[in-house]
Amino acid sequence: MATKKNCAIWLQCLAFAIMGWQSVLASAGQLQKPRDDEVAAKQPPKKFVKRSNFTHPMPVKGRAMNGQGGPVASAKIYVASKLAGWKRIASGETNGAGHYELRDVELPIETANSESEKDRGAFEVFGEADGYGFAWRTKEWFYPQQQQQPKPEATIVLDLVFPPPAALSGRIVDEFGKPLPNTVLTLKYCSTTPPEGYGPNREFRVMSPANELESLNDRDSVPPEIRIRTTDADGRFSFTQLPKDCRFRIAVSPPNFAGRSIWAATRDDLRDDEGNTILNGDIVVEFAHPRVVPIQVLYGDTDKPARRVLVQGDSAGAHWSETSDEEGRVTLRLPPGAYRLQLLPEHGTSYLVSDSDFVVSASDQEPILARLRPAAVVEITVIDADTGVGIPDVDVWREVNVPATPDEPARTYRETPYFRSWEVATRIAHVERPHTDENGKLRMLFEARPQRIGVALHSQPRGYRVVEENGQVILCGAGKTVQVTFHLRKIKPAANAKAR
Repeated sequence: MATKKNCAIWLQCLAFAIMGWQSVLASAGQLQKPRDDEVAAKQPPKKFVKRSNFTHPMPVKGRAMNGQGGPVASAKIYVASKLAGWKRIASGETNGAGHYELRDVELPIETANSESEKDRGAFEVFGEADGYGFAWRTKEWFYPQQQQQPKPEATIVLDLVFPPPAALSGRIVDEFGKPLPNTVLTLKYCSTTPPEGYGPNREFRVMSPANELESLNDRDSVPPEIRIRTTDADGRFSFTQLPKDCRFRIAVSPPNFAGRSIWAATRDDLRDDEGNTILNGDIVVEFAHPRVVPIQVLYGDTDKPARRVLVQGDSAGAHWSETSDEEGRVTLRLPPGAYRLQLLPEHGTSYLVSDSDFVVSASDQEPILARLRPAAVVEITVIDADTGVGIPDVDVWREVNVPATPDEPARTYRETPYFRSWEVATRIAHVERPHTDENGKLRMLFEARPQRIGVALHSQPRGYRVVEENGQVILCGAGKTVQVTFHLRKIKPAANAKAR
């Protein structure tokens, strides 16, 4: 008995001793589990994966009405996508009561470019009807992950009000009054006009998106019978069934002449105080015969021929563009006058868009020598300040300093920089605003001058802050490359976060 009692006491003492040592070790931090924020800090940032674009079914219905609220029967109704491929995606017709319904319209969805963005689609609804001008509802946004309507199966209701019809007609001739047949005229823009016109306090080219039909600028969205006309043997054209009190931009392209854009309106009292001509009534547009303008394009830093460059000559009265050949040569056809020459560099090269002025003479044109400006190349790396791991999907900002004017003080702001290029194979003019890749790296082109740049203006992983909040000043010469590193650090949760 005594032996058993002594053993029990001994085991009890041993247990207390072990518990005591555990307490000591725990207080020394040797048995303590790491906190959640410490574990999170050691984990690499979650990689954002850009998903493929997709389509999402979207039911649309509404009623076509005239200005008095009466039904417009047999109106043709169209839906056009504005993102992830501009194109017409559905069409239908109104019934005798003016109602239309388009079920399961497959809207192209552009997937998010970062975890801070959402998948989204955009579309316009427009229509045409005999005896009326065409009608439209401007761009609507659609978010599959956060439905605009109360329920996913709910229908989007968009009514259309058809205005009285109006017309734009006229004649296209050369500088001697000779008609130019087979000239193609294309509607590129339409917006309602303000009652007071366009005065000095109203921007001529900037209108509220609520008044604009963007689909006109896409060849695959609006039916050609609405947006395209071709002149007859006498050079005449006529757009009918246009909406009243609207302003249009029309691209005019006579065969073998430099094309140009004109502004016209279905309103005869429209005035503009900023020097822009708005045509109305019976329009007559003259085209001067072009001259051959040979241009040699060189790289500004090597003087070697610059191939696959988009060369554009542009003025208020004429426009022509061609891509330079393997020897950097290109020929434009432009009438005499003053022009702006723009060079869009080949996609993937380290050059900037280059602008200059030139004059086309009335006599034989001397060849023009044009040079592409080399860019300052900045290779940016963004890493986790604690682990050194590259952080993907981070954008860049550039500081802009606006000097003071008599009316406003000096100011500074940050913007997302971009650079442009031309891809011959696809005929796409690229506008690039790069984010860091999976290794936290990106390549940016800048003007060759001191600039203050930073990262994470709009895009970065959640739970991080930028160490270099005020950015860094880069000194990079034309044709030179500089490497810059930025750091992000995970924000540690507050000590009492769990208690809350």
